[in-house]
Amino acid sequence: MDQIDLVVIRAGFHGLISAKTYLDVHPSANVTIYNTASSVGGVWAKENLYPGLKTNNMLGTYEFSDYPMDSETYGVKIGEHIPGTVVHRYLTNFVEHFGIYKRIRFGMRVESAERRGGEGWVLTTSSFASSNSSFSPTSSNPNGVERTQVLATKFIVATSLMTDPIMPKFEGREDFEAPVFHSKYFGRNLDTLETAERVTVLGGMKSAFDVAYAYASRGVRVDMVVRESGHGPIWKTHHHTPHNWFSPCVWDSASGYKFIRSFLKSTFIGRYLINKFWSTLESDILHLNDYDSHPETAKFKLWTKMFFIGSINGVLNYENDFFDLVRNGTVRVHISEIASLGRKTVNLMNGEMLRSDNLICCTGWEHTPPLTFLPAGIETSLGLPHSVEPDSRFPSLRDAPPGNLKGKPLPGVSPRENMSLYQLYRFMVLPSFIATRDIAFAGHMLSILTPTRVQIQALWTSAFFSDEMEEVRYEAVLWNRLGRWSFPQGWGVRFPESVFEEVAYLGCKVRRKGSW
Repeated sequence: MDQIDLVVIRAGFHGLISAKTYLDVHPSANVTIYNTASSVGGVWAKENLYPGLKTNNMLGTYEFSDYPMDSETYGVKIGEHIPGTVVHRYLTNFVEHFGIYKRIRFGMRVESAERRGGEGWVLTTSSFASSNSSFSPTSSNPNGVERTQVLATKFIVATSLMTDPIMPKFEGREDFEAPVFHSKYFGRNLDTLETAERVTVLGGMKSAFDVAYAYASRGVRVDMVVRESGHGPIWKTHHHTPHNWFSPCVWDSASGYKFIRSFLKSTFIGRYLINKFWSTLESDILHLNDYDSHPETAKFKLWTKMFFIGSINGVLNYENDFFDLVRNGTVRVHISEIASLGRKTVNLMNGEMLRSDNLICCTGWEHTPPLTFLPAGIETSLGLPHSVEPDSRFPSLRDAPPGNLKGKPLPGVSPRENMSLYQLYRFMVLPSFIATRDIAFAGHMLSILTPTRVQIQALWTSAFFSDEMEEVRYEAVLWNRLGRWSFPQGWGVRFPESVFEEVAYLGCKVRRKGSW
């Protein structure tokens, strides 16, 4: 069995900078990145791109500090959102410039991880044919899949929270006679932009707006179905303004201004100012988007207060006004459920029958790591999400109502509300393995300052692999539970996220030794 000093899973923002930073500290280390896709980028991999895809961030806010994304090289101007093709090109250039590309094994998936005493982690990997993989189908292995094991002395799970899509199962799927796919695979179904006359898009998140715009801007009729039993449509803003003074945060002391924070959150006047800030922000968005100008755009109003949604928001970064496509009838909005599918027909619970050449499901992502930790059931002690049931002494708790009183899981999808939260210290380290310092997680929180955050996390992780940490377990529980309290209508009920708290998180202090 081959032994590797450090294995990183996935070649996205998190994995690439984690590997690069570790090599900066340990230049002679044997570091390997396993990447399922055939290109770098994670969500920005070449096979995931589609026309019109852009970042919510503008130029200058979506780059690594030691490798700028300049206008001359990438053709993006200050104040412009960055096209997905540019992000992919930038990350490809990054790995080539720093010599990381040769360490990536494309077409490789880590299926399981099992700790072996004090030696590290035994990883079972599967390889399959891809344009960048040296492995290909043979007569003895016609499926093109080969499983091997390696021993990783240290191990970084950099899979982020957008790896495995959640795909509902609909009655009548076999009768639909048309493509049904998750938005993750939109980039692999671009031919439908030319062949489809009418499509149905399920979802109200940013990806649903992106997909709907891609079709509608080409004249394809779009029916957007926003589940009555779901989260509803996202807040759609014109820019991000991170300011963590006005959001509850258990780690905000790291960014200073103690008096101002205490005043805002501990006094009547301060809390009034906080409430005024959020209500003004909501009013501005409602005014700018002019929802009430048309009955169809009015359906996009958020169903809950912005204060409680966390990162469930998106920027209107399209070439033309998305809502013009709604007002002129190219995009129609349905607040309902998909009851079943028929021959090129999507049947809704309200009785509507939508003719459709495609059904694109923008239905989110599994928030658990896309690999199995062994032995079975170890997630309970590791601090990773796992199924939990209310205490048997209190059976009435099993019938607790959901946040949305009409809420229910997608067809064929198990409910996520009965999953425990992550218990990662600083959203990166399992408390159970603080002493061994041989596993860390990167990208297991959502935020709006990804490149900056992942650089700091990568530096912190490299220090962690060489240092000891204290007071871990209490802080891990407190920080991970904050989202459930602060963003009950956002993703905080499942995994860590931050918007206005991001600056404070970046300033969190870590005890250091030597050159750290």
